[in-house]
Amino acid sequence: PERSKPNSPRSDSSCCSSTATPKSGGTGTPPITTLAIAPLAATGHAAAVVHRRPRVAVISTGDELVPPGQPLGPAQIHECNSFTLAAQAAEAGAEVRRMGIAADTLPDLLALLREAVAWGDVVVLSGGVSVGAHDHVKAAFSGIGQLDVWRVAIKPGRPFAFGRAAVDGRPAYLFGLPGNPVSVFVTFELFVRPVLRRLAGHGGSIGRPERIVRVAQRIRGSSGRQTIA
Repeated sequence: PERSKPNSPRSDSSCCSSTATPKSGGTGTPPITTLAIAPLAATGHAAAVVHRRPRVAVISTGDELVPPGQPLGPAQIHECNSFTLAAQAAEAGAEVRRMGIAADTLPDLLALLREAVAWGDVVVLSGGVSVGAHDHVKAAFSGIGQLDVWRVAIKPGRPFAFGRAAVDGRPAYLFGLPGNPVSVFVTFELFVRPVLRRLAGHGGSIGRPERIVRVAQRIRGSSGRQTIA
């Protein structure tokens, strides 16, 4: 199925007729749930036009990272961001593939990024988006496609990159998130999740409840940056 088509038949009177076919709904059409399967079959629909699940490839970067379960050496830490990102992407409705850990070299990152772009609609990287000698995400995005956004005025999450690449005529969206686990979670929710929801046919909804609350004390943020608390 094509992503550009709706993810479920629209609920209207035509679904009660065995000769009706599912109609194209607008953006934000509710997903087909388990409760909708029997009515579809009972009204004679052998198939429904849906969005396919977006594919998300996840990459972690850093020579200091070691997979969980393996012993740590000097100046090493266990890699955790790819597991957080994979869980967040799956919760948003995506099909997820963890691509592994890229070393702190541009050739290694480019090789893994090309593999990820060949499979995924969206590629999410963590780490390597600052301006240090071992931070190569900015150059990698420019090398494989184009860099559209570099840094955002929020805290946490200022180190951020967004770019695009084209593979066999289809677009791939590239997100470079910070290496800090809290920043990873926040920037995914702010920037990646809305894109996945749109690709899956959910319109402008991010699928999260919103509440306005009054804090007990003043939260001081950095000058010129929005604080996400």
